[in-house]
Amino acid sequence: MDIIHFDGEMEELQSELSLYTWDSDEMVILYKKDVRYAIALFEDGIIDSLLIESWANALECRDDVSFESAKVQEAINQLANPILFGEITLARTEEVRTALLG
Repeated sequence: MDIIHFDGEMEELQSELSLYTWDSDEMVILYKKDVRYAIALFEDGIIDSLLIESWANALECRDDVSFESAKVQEAINQLANPILFGEITLARTEEVRTALLG
């Protein structure tokens, strides 16, 4: 899945993802390195907070995406839900990276 690695525009990636049903057989594993990469893109100013939130939302509840660990899943949950866990800022992504991704 190209969306894991930001290989394209988010609208195109979400459109590609919509071709698969939410309960498709597992297709991909989201690794710690994938979330670290997304956070690095944000911290380097390549993507903004809305884009990293959209990315995390697109992956959060899909049955065809599994997570390397519960900590990776929690990191995605927190990035997908800034209203619950706090606005996505540089300080916040550092917290997520340190606490959940080691």
